[in-house]
Amino acid sequence: MTFISNPRRDASATIAGFVFQVNVTILRWLELREDEHLELERGEDIDTVQNGDGSVPVETRLLEQIKVRSGRSLTLRSEEALEALSNFCNHRAANPAWNLKFRYLTTADSGVEQGWVRPDSGIETWMALQRGRYDDTTRCEAVAALRAFSDRKANRGSVDQLWPRGDARRCESGLRTPLRVCLPVAMSARSKASDQKQTYYRTPSAFCDAG
Repeated sequence: MTFISNPRRDASATIAGFVFQVNVTILRWLELREDEHLELERGEDIDTVQNGDGSVPVETRLLEQIKVRSGRSLTLRSEEALEALSNFCNHRAANPAWNLKFRYLTTADSGVEQGWVRPDSGIETWMALQRGRYDDTTRCEAVAALRAFSDRKANRGSVDQLWPRGDARRCESGLRTPLRVCLPVAMSARSKASDQKQTYYRTPSAFCDAG
């Protein structure tokens, strides 16, 4: 006979999230430099803090949010993406003296935003900007597209904080947003439950190729 379980007692997704966060934490600990330390559940799930000294007058904090997601893609319209933008801007407002960076690490695939017109999706465009993959012209066009898209959404203020309006010099000199979005780079399609479970327990570095 087959035992019929109560699906509301299934904690596999919660446990997978805990395991993934622990794996990423171990990886970040192994990657620490001499002038860095970790703080867990402080600003976000994992904070990598670079101590200020003579060469680095201001302490730098990389706030990393970890999300295990299955069955749906991530876009700039997703609740999780809007929440991440809001959290980062709140951190910046509360800590103006800090040099803050933000990384959103997820197992979700990127989707295409409704109403988005560029070849790359909004999330992929954001990632390409952060990694410096565009030339000057394409970079400025991409920033303008993100801002125009955000004008129709609730996150306009967030994008304006990251890419100030009218800052042509910053765009021309090689803009870098302090917010990273890291998506799976080793697996682009996962449909079987066994594949998804394997994804949770893989080496976390496979999910982020941001430099």
